[in-house]
Amino acid sequence: MNKHLFSILALVCVAFSCSDDGKDEDPKPESVEVSFAEPDASIDVYAGDYFQVKIKQFDKTKHGLSLNGVTLSASGVGGKDSNGYTVVEIFTPAKVGSGRLVLTNGEEKLNGPTVTYNKQYYAARIWHLYHGMGMAVLPNDRVLIYDPGWTRWETMRFDGFRKDEHDMYWATVRMGDTGFDNAMIAYGLYSSDAENGGTGMTVDPVGDLYFYQLTGDYQTHDAPARRNILTTPATAMTESSFMADFYHPESVQDQITQVSDLESDSKGNLYTVLTKQKYIQKITEGVVSNFVGSTTQGTADGTGANAQFSLIQAIGIDGQDNIYVADSNRVRQITPAGVVTTLAGSTTAGYVDGTLTEARFNYIAALTAAPDGTLFLYDRDNKSVRIISADRSRVSTLRVARTNIAGNTFEPGFSDHHLPMTLDSRGNLFLAQSAENKSRGQAFHILVPEDNIPDDVFNGIISGSFNYVVSSEFVGEE
Repeated sequence: MNKHLFSILALVCVAFSCSDDGKDEDPKPESVEVSFAEPDASIDVYAGDYFQVKIKQFDKTKHGLSLNGVTLSASGVGGKDSNGYTVVEIFTPAKVGSGRLVLTNGEEKLNGPTVTYNKQYYAARIWHLYHGMGMAVLPNDRVLIYDPGWTRWETMRFDGFRKDEHDMYWATVRMGDTGFDNAMIAYGLYSSDAENGGTGMTVDPVGDLYFYQLTGDYQTHDAPARRNILTTPATAMTESSFMADFYHPESVQDQITQVSDLESDSKGNLYTVLTKQKYIQKITEGVVSNFVGSTTQGTADGTGANAQFSLIQAIGIDGQDNIYVADSNRVRQITPAGVVTTLAGSTTAGYVDGTLTEARFNYIAALTAAPDGTLFLYDRDNKSVRIISADRSRVSTLRVARTNIAGNTFEPGFSDHHLPMTLDSRGNLFLAQSAENKSRGQAFHILVPEDNIPDDVFNGIISGSFNYVVSSEFVGEE
């Protein structure tokens, strides 16, 4: 019996063995290595642009690409190279933001290059203003403009986009009259010298407005008899009078000369840019002192009078009371203690974006600082607005979303010196330029960041629909 039992078991084992050998099995999927050629690279992009990366064994039917959770449209350009890499072209959607590019391969997620998303701006251009103007932001976020050509004060703010009956969008600018004109004429204020640029104006933290003006005989236009900085509560700009002179001309007439830029820090101290001077003054409770620089022209960094400047065009102050100076082809930084260093640029003119040491500029004629420290510069001879990032990692060129400015450039005017430039609380950038010749008015730009543009309007702008946003229009105050 044992022999028969062993025989049966052997047959069963053979049967099972034969059955296992003949079983159909699914072949294992081929292992395909998917990877980025340069996962640590950094790529700058703008909405509406395409950028390229190289991905090994990329297949758009199996793999997905995303940025900040947004699925991106991507396709291979050409076939795979000898190493299995495909050049992949990717479209940048609007307002996607910065982050790591992510490739999805089944359950696996691979991090790719860092994508830096740059904001674009829409430029609303206005022509009716005149050279030699001053500009400051009032407590109600209106931008106050002084037009010395007409001895007139106006307020301005960007008021969004309006769709008309033809489904065309208009950028609207709301203008207001301060009612301040008669007071200026009555006091005989003398128009500033337009050849030297703007008129210094600023609003301090408590809302007082300070502005510089030459005074003389308004009727005869005699030579200015005195040089003053005047003050008034900003709320009084709708009234017909202002407070007494901030300075007594007898005591400080020779100290002030022509103030083409005037800024206030968080403590109410005033700082001046004096036309054709190589130093910056500090004014505390009416007392004038030299803060940094001297009458000696130069490039030296240092503290106080030991620092030297070449050609001071404008200043801006950030939320930490650091002062930034447009000094010919360089940007200088001044601490509240008066320590001057070179932040970016070189004594050699050029046009280079990149790190602060790599960056080159060519005649910086205007500058303003955002509270977070981001700097905006009007780079006159490069016909562009440049941006120094808040983290000081790089210099870039502001891009106008749509070629409503030819070639995305800002054509310099006949007196583009000491120009007013400022930001409102929403990040809209206001820049005044003179015209290309004296017979025309000012080229005034309101540069609106894409964050302040509705999605449907912005998508229309970057799509190349040149008539999507027609032009700027003026509307009166409420």
